[in-house]
Amino acid sequence: MIEDTLLASDDAHEYGSDYAVNHWMRIEKKARLETMREFRENTQRGFSDLARIMATNGNATAKDALAPFVKGANKAFGPSRAAFEWLVDKAAYTSLTGIWDTEGGERIAQNYLASVRNADLLGSLLAYSKELPEDLGAVVAASGAIGSNVGEGDPKPLVKSSLNRSNLPELKVAGLAAISKELGMTTGSAGRRMFENELRNAVVGGSNSTIQSVAIPASTITATSDTVADLTSLLEALPNSEHYVIASTGAVCRRLAMASDNGMSVNGGEFIPGVHVVPCIEDDSSAPALLGFACDRIAVANGGLFLTPATDASVELAESPTSPAQLTSLWQTNMVGVLCERRFRFHHESEAVVQVM
Repeated sequence: MIEDTLLASDDAHEYGSDYAVNHWMRIEKKARLETMREFRENTQRGFSDLARIMATNGNATAKDALAPFVKGANKAFGPSRAAFEWLVDKAAYTSLTGIWDTEGGERIAQNYLASVRNADLLGSLLAYSKELPEDLGAVVAASGAIGSNVGEGDPKPLVKSSLNRSNLPELKVAGLAAISKELGMTTGSAGRRMFENELRNAVVGGSNSTIQSVAIPASTITATSDTVADLTSLLEALPNSEHYVIASTGAVCRRLAMASDNGMSVNGGEFIPGVHVVPCIEDDSSAPALLGFACDRIAVANGGLFLTPATDASVELAESPTSPAQLTSLWQTNMVGVLCERRFRFHHESEAVVQVM
C-alpha cells in the first residue's frame, strides 16, 4: 500500500492529478474484482460442503447446523466459512433443506452450477439460449424493421413469436450422492475432492440424459474419421445462431481439444468463439457422437436446484449405468446420502437440433 501511495504521488507530480485519480480507480476496481472472484470460489465450495453437512444434519436450521463450522471447529470447511456466514445471516432459522428457496441458498447453488458448466448440458443451454421467466404463463416477442422506402399503407416486416409456458411439461430429475459417514466429515482435501466428484455426477447426470432424450434431432449426419469435419457439417446443418452448444462423447471431446490449438481443454469448453462443447454423452455404439443445439431457437425455464437428505433406508446402487442395480441399505453399510433435484422446462424448434452418428 505504501508503494502504491508513493507511485500515485509520483504520477500526480509528473502527469497531473487526473492520472493519479485514474490510478486509484484502477486499484479499487482490481480489488473489487478480486473480492468477487474469491466470494464466488468460496460459495462454490460452500455448496459441496453444505451437501456434506446436509447428509447428516439436514433437518437442523442453518444457524444450528453451520455454527460449528463458522467458528472454525473443522479446518476442512475453512474455505466455505464466508458462504456459511452469509447464509446464516440471510436464513438463520430456515432448515438446511429449505435454504434453496432463499436468496442466499439460490446464489450459492447458481455459483456452484457455473463452476461445473463444462459438464452440465442444462447449465450451458441456460447460459446461451433464451431463458423463459418461470413466473410468466406466456411469452410474446415481436421485432421488425422499417425502411426509408416503405410508403404509406405498405406492409412492414414483422416477426412475432409466442410460447405458452403451460404447454411445456416441467421436467424433474434427481440424482443421489451416497457416501460413507467417515467420508462425509473427512478433514482432508482428498476426501473433499472425492465427494465433490460424486456430487457433480449426481447434479448434472440426470439432467444431461433427460435433455438428450427429449431433444428430437431434425436430421442425422453420418460420422467420419475426421471429428473437426463432422463438427463443421453439424454447424452447417443447424440454423443461424449466435451461440451453439455441442454435446459430445468423452472421446470426441478429447479429439476436438487436440485440434483446438490450446483453445479448449479435454473436459470441454469453448472450441471456437460461440461453439461450446459439453462432454456429456456416454460412449456407446447406439448414442450419437455429437448432438448440436442452435441456442437462438431454444427456450429453457429454470426451476432451480434443491438438495435434500436421502431418507430412504435402502436405495438401488449400480457400479455403472449399464450394470444391474442392487438394493443397498444405507443404514447397514454406514452410509449417508443427499438427493440433488433439478426442475426445468425445455423447448426447441424442430430444426434447432442435429446429431452426428
